Amino acid sequence: MDVTIIIATYDRSRALVYALDSVKRAAEFARPLMTELIVVANASPNDTPDVARAWAETAGFPVRVLEEPRQGACRARNLGITEARGRIMAITDDDCRLAEDYIVRLVAAHDSDLVPTLRGGRLELGDASDLPMTVKTELHLAHFEPPVFPGGFLHGCNFTFTRPVVERVGFLDTRFGPGTAVGAAEDTDYLFRAWKLGVPVVYDPSIVIYHHHGRNQADDVARLFRTYNRADGAFYAKHALAAPSILKNFYWDIRNAVMEPFGGKLFNTALGFRHGPRVCHTILGALAFATSKTHDESPAPGTPQGPPPETYQAPLSRT
Repeated sequence: MDVTIIIATYDRSRALVYALDSVKRAAEFARPLMTELIVVANASPNDTPDVARAWAETAGFPVRVLEEPRQGACRARNLGITEARGRIMAITDDDCRLAEDYIVRLVAAHDSDLVPTLRGGRLELGDASDLPMTVKTELHLAHFEPPVFPGGFLHGCNFTFTRPVVERVGFLDTRFGPGTAVGAAEDTDYLFRAWKLGVPVVYDPSIVIYHHHGRNQADDVARLFRTYNRADGAFYAKHALAAPSILKNFYWDIRNAVMEPFGGKLFNTALGFRHGPRVCHTILGALAFATSKTHDESPAPGTPQGPPPETYQAPLSRT
């Protein structure tokens, strides 16, 4: 198996079908490359698993539908990673649609790597009526390297890697991401962990996904920014002791918050967002992370496991 596409889904059975259709088109376009799709329904309260299974019956390529009863997108994604048989794995979301050449570009990119690499791709806005957020449209290849802050360098809905990367870095930290008190930063945490272990982290604009996020009101933006601020706080709480340089951004947030009442710049002038609330939510996120339970990377109890990693591990000299 060349590629495994992993989609964790929660309560979005209608939107999910469009995401699945895009995977099918990309898989057909990529033949003779072999592609499989793993859909993980994460504590879904509606008919999502049934919709996914009905779609899978006529997909025409390997599709597995799993259920992760414990809430948290990272738990669902970890289960998908555990079950994956592809030498390359790609994580996306149920509100995303793959470009037709996504799989072809993905394989070409990873085959060009001299060592196992974490790659994230371009995110274009899927619906022009949505606000231009949670997208990444830069057209130039970029390698992560501090002092660049890792937040937003790659996005978790276009996240790709090979089995040796997982064997080196581990699974996603289940204290982060949708379905937790933190709400995000699972991608930021993972890429930073990978970079610290010497795994190259690359933004690759040739690997394209269209994001139909559905946020088109100012309140939607405000809620999302609050989530991202909390997630930054959680990221600081986890990594600041070992890498204190990441607190540079937080220092500037505090300094700017102090200066705002005296004519300093707002955090976001267009939307009127201020540094003061940003700092408060960052602190709340750090406290939420500090009091969270130890994360559990294991798949759900009783879930059948896929083949052992050695049966599909890529050589270390290539991906």
